[in-house]
Amino acid sequence: MKKFPLILSLCSALAVCLPVQSAFAAADVTDEIVQVADDNAFVPGDMNGDQQVTIADAIIMQNWLLSDPDSSMTNWSAGDLNHNNRIDVFDFVMLKQLLISNTSAPPANAAEKTIVPLLVIEEGARHRGMQNLLVFDENGTAYRRIFARGYVSYGTDYYNADVVDEDALIRLENDDWYDYVSDLLSRPNAVDDTVSLDDAILAESIEFAKNTSSYVDTPWLNERLHWLDGDTMNVYIIGNNEDDQPVIAKLATFLAYDVCRDNQDVQNYVMDLCKSGCLDITDADQEFQLYLDFISKYDQ
Repeated sequence: MKKFPLILSLCSALAVCLPVQSAFAAADVTDEIVQVADDNAFVPGDMNGDQQVTIADAIIMQNWLLSDPDSSMTNWSAGDLNHNNRIDVFDFVMLKQLLISNTSAPPANAAEKTIVPLLVIEEGARHRGMQNLLVFDENGTAYRRIFARGYVSYGTDYYNADVVDEDALIRLENDDWYDYVSDLLSRPNAVDDTVSLDDAILAESIEFAKNTSSYVDTPWLNERLHWLDGDTMNVYIIGNNEDDQPVIAKLATFLAYDVCRDNQDVQNYVMDLCKSGCLDITDADQEFQLYLDFISKYDQ
């Protein structure tokens, strides 16, 4: 399910952070904004111009109202929901109501709706026959399934596994990876309500996934080894290629060893994942920064 703690509390937060007068004055678009021509249609509330209203649009408007210097809007007119020639807190309230309305009402083709996978976190140790697969969809909902081979080695406890079979472990590098992930997302009992992506990292993940194809063949940085035969945690992003077919890209590995793609956008995104807490690694952001520092010194 989608989480809206940020949206539901923002009005009170803005009341504390911004004087009402300055918020309205700063957001007055009468003199500063070139109005969109009448024949240039737009979707009300669509702040990033992708022709739909999502949590990403709410984050954009929120950041702009809070005077974030990096915030930008593709279409200012789409944010003026109460048509008073300015973007203010009241527009944000209306955008929040629009989002809640959109997510509460089931789509007309709910029976045919496809749940789109977005982010995969795979944890386990193949040498011990265990695999914990956590998949997030484009709504931020988490799905978890634990796989185990039909035997115990090195004292591994596999009794809580959802699937116990000699061939249970999934290799996401195989051609049929999408079948495995889709199967997981089709199981209502696989939903894990204890984990979720916060609104900011969800919006960033959706945007980042648009370039998934470009990361598939990106070279890797050097590894930093911690211990042999230990558990690993792999991070994958899922998007579509130029033919609109699903594609998966492995971005980084943690725990037994650290390694990441040699790409600044990938490193920035992985760092944000670490900071968000969804990787379930103690001080993940500090550990990842130590790895990047280590690689930087190694390359010198």
